[in-house]
Amino acid sequence: MRGNIVMNGYFQDPDATARAFDGGYFHSGDLAVWHPDGSVQIQDRMKDLIISGGEVCICIGSRALFSTSLSYFAAATAAR
Repeated sequence: MRGNIVMNGYFQDPDATARAFDGGYFHSGDLAVWHPDGSVQIQDRMKDLIISGGEVCICIGSRALFSTSLSYFAAATAAR
């Protein structure tokens, strides 16, 4: 994203700033869905994706799935 309300960079970290603003756009690492009506819905963070057996799992989706089931009291996602 870019615009007049996007940050200028990371405080005293020019390398992280250069990586985040590659190509002139700020890359937040957020994953989103752009709906046909023009609205945007943030789904999760790119670094929070889990790849297992060739399938890509979104952590927040997994937690939502488990939390809607009456078989589970609580749900959490952990990585190593």
